[in-house]
Amino acid sequence: ERSALSKTLGHVATQGVGLVVADPFLREGTGVGLLFHLRGDDKLLQTALAGYEAKIRQRHADVKDYTYQIGPHTVRHLLTPDRTVWQHRVRVDDVELVANSKAVIESVLAVKAGQKPSLADAGEYRFFRALTPFGQQTEDGYAYLSDAFVLKAISPRTKVLQSRRLL
Repeated sequence: ERSALSKTLGHVATQGVGLVVADPFLREGTGVGLLFHLRGDDKLLQTALAGYEAKIRQRHADVKDYTYQIGPHTVRHLLTPDRTVWQHRVRVDDVELVANSKAVIESVLAVKAGQKPSLADAGEYRFFRALTPFGQQTEDGYAYLSDAFVLKAISPRTKVLQSRRLL
């Protein structure tokens, strides 16, 4: 949900936004994360997120707020018992990560800590980026699906798991 503040000043608050998805089954429910690459002071983003949270609390009186640790990082978890609200949030350097899945948070933090390989270091990603170099003035967005992501999405294991979701 975009607020008037984020529509008007979003480009001032962030250098860019990244989307992380665990698998292609968005309609059925998958881990999704938004990475906000902040531009200096994070007050604008924090104000927008606080407004979002206030609306949640108006609609859901049973919202709970917890924190937990992943390594040196404190993750905030906002949730309702029925999982209508299920948000994990952590700040790492100049990036604010908001996700609906602890696994997405863990994965991104593992990449940051050097425990998992970074997409930026993958040969196939660097190849495609060489073909379509980043240009701040010319690029509104960039979608990249790795071979591993596509192969996982069409694998027999994924098809079996998907069929179980539909039951």
